[in-house]
Amino acid sequence: MAFSKAVHCTNNNQTEAIAATFGVNWCVEKGINCFMIEMDFLVITNMLKNMSTTNLKLKKIIYDTYKSVSNVNINFIHCYRKANMVAD
Repeated sequence: MAFSKAVHCTNNNQTEAIAATFGVNWCVEKGINCFMIEMDFLVITNMLKNMSTTNLKLKKIIYDTYKSVSNVNINFIHCYRKANMVAD
């Protein structure tokens, strides 16, 4: 799935975390219970894999994602930026 959504954030880490949360929520709402999220932000990928962070700006976003995935089989995968592009 590819999507575009306007978000108001103070940094790129927040934007990536919000995008991941949006994607997770979209899948859960559609009844998809086994999926992968690929991201090119290794820091955010690790936060979502571990479902924890010490970053106060991201803590609520990570926690909201954690609440959404409690009954879902999900893999958060890091991909390099070169591989992360829209398919033709």
